[in-house]
Amino acid sequence: MKAREFEDRVKELASKENKFKVKVKELDSKVKQHEGCVKEHQSKEREFEDRVKELASKEDKFKVKVKELDSKEKQHEGRVKEHQSKEKEFEDRVKELESKENKFKVKVKELDLKEKQFEGEVKELESKLNRFDGQLKEPELRWIQYEALMKYINEEKDSGKCSYFLFI
Repeated sequence: MKAREFEDRVKELASKENKFKVKVKELDSKVKQHEGCVKEHQSKEREFEDRVKELASKEDKFKVKVKELDSKEKQHEGRVKEHQSKEKEFEDRVKELESKENKFKVKVKELDLKEKQFEGEVKELESKLNRFDGQLKEPELRWIQYEALMKYINEEKDSGKCSYFLFI
């Protein structure tokens, strides 16, 4: 019986060996599958690392771009402040010129008034001059009348027509 037991044991061991081989094949298949998964994972990990590097590079470029934009924004703010300052100066200058214009208009009105007063005074002086000229002409006319009268008297006297004038 030992031989039968031995054969049974060999069959049992052969069956176990077959089961073990099937298990080994299954495990080999699972190992290969796992190795494929590991390789796929490693590939994805490399892709991820490449993507991380790419994103880090993009982040660095983004930071540089942000710094450029910040610098440009500060420059723009500086230009805006400069523009606002110039605009304020311009508005102040406009107000100053408007004030000067108003003062100039007041002076023009004053000068217009003075001109009218001057014209009035000139007319008054012309009127006085005309009266004075009239007054000057009056003695001249009297003198002319006197000379004419004297000439007449002298003519009458010389002609002897009038005895009244003989004694003069």
